[in-house]
Amino acid sequence: MIAIWMMLCWSDLNESNGEPDFWVRAQQIGALQNGTLMDHDGVTWVRLEFDQDASYPLLVWQNPEIKGTQYRLSGELDGSFEGEAFLEMWSVFADGSRYFTRTLAASGPMGKLQGELQDHQFVLPFDTMGKVPAPVQLELNLVAIGSGHMVAGPITLTSSSMRLGGGWVAILGSMLGILGAIAGVSLGLGRARWLALASGLGMLAIGLIGLVSSLLAWGTTTSGPSLAVGALGLCLGMGVWVGCQSRFRQLELRRMASLD
Repeated sequence: MIAIWMMLCWSDLNESNGEPDFWVRAQQIGALQNGTLMDHDGVTWVRLEFDQDASYPLLVWQNPEIKGTQYRLSGELDGSFEGEAFLEMWSVFADGSRYFTRTLAASGPMGKLQGELQDHQFVLPFDTMGKVPAPVQLELNLVAIGSGHMVAGPITLTSSSMRLGGGWVAILGSMLGILGAIAGVSLGLGRARWLALASGLGMLAIGLIGLVSSLLAWGTTTSGPSLAVGALGLCLGMGVWVGCQSRFRQLELRRMASLD
């Protein structure tokens, strides 16, 4: 009975996603491939030491709970790297296909691991580009050149179905242009105040969609364009609202002055 209860309690990693006991559960179910557990300010971290050029499997996550076409593994690490190293995530699908993501950028959360690192945030994103179903397994490895050690905190898996590809970004950009033209005509003629305000609201909505999409797609190729559309939409929307208030206030003052 105790064995059955333990199997049910430690059946997968999804319940400990990003939690302080993540590595404890990973060790219990055999998902932890290398390293030793240690306490780090009340949170369980895993320490991995290496002394040769090799790929060190760290985690095998069976049946990850992914809801959407975009997902990512993220976390925090400390370490000392005499040479260069990088983290590698393999996405394994039911049909046997495998795809990788590696932290090979010059710097930032997707940057290489080198030198002395403290409180380093890392992220390993992947976009299935509509491929379904979701991967049945995620593998996390440390690929090292040289010697050193790494201490990693709990891993967090996040996913989303919201995706703005290049086509959608272009459509939202075109909508901003149309709404801007409508607002400009309304303000220029001094008529249909409601139309100008509605255009401003539409721009703000597009701006929020762009910003949220950029955050969800952070680290992918669509993040930058989405962020640009989002920032532009918010700026234009607020500009239209301020301009609308000023323009129609002036018109109202002129109308009152003509009646005196």
